[in-house]
Amino acid sequence: MLQSLRKNKVVRNAGWIIGGKIANKLLAFVVGIFAARYLGPSNYGLINYAAAYAAFFASLCTLGINSVIVKNFVDHPDQQGETIGTTLLLRASQVCCLRCQSSVLSVLWTEENVSPLWL
Repeated sequence: MLQSLRKNKVVRNAGWIIGGKIANKLLAFVVGIFAARYLGPSNYGLINYAAAYAAFFASLCTLGINSVIVKNFVDHPDQQGETIGTTLLLRASQVCCLRCQSSVLSVLWTEENVSPLWL
C-alpha cells in the first residue's frame, strides 16, 4: 500500500506542493522575526501597514479569475495561448485600475502627520 502511494504521481506532486508551502511559511516566519528585531516596533509597524495595504489591493486583482482560467483550459485545450494572453491583458488592466484607485485613496485618507503611501 505504501509503495503504491510513493509511486503515485498525484501523491508525489501533492507532497512537493505541500512541502514548498511549508518551507515558504517557515522562511517568511524567520525573515519576519529578524525584520521585526532589526526595525523595531515603530518601523516594523509601518512596513506591515504598507504590506497589508498592498495585499488588500493585490487580492482584488485576481477577483476569482483563476477558476475561470482553469475551466477554460479544461474546456478548450486548443486555445491555451489565447487564454493566457487574455488573462495577462485582464490582469494588467486590473492592476492599472487598482493602482489609480489606491493612489486616489491614499491622497484622500492622508492626515497631516502621515505622508501618502504611493505604492
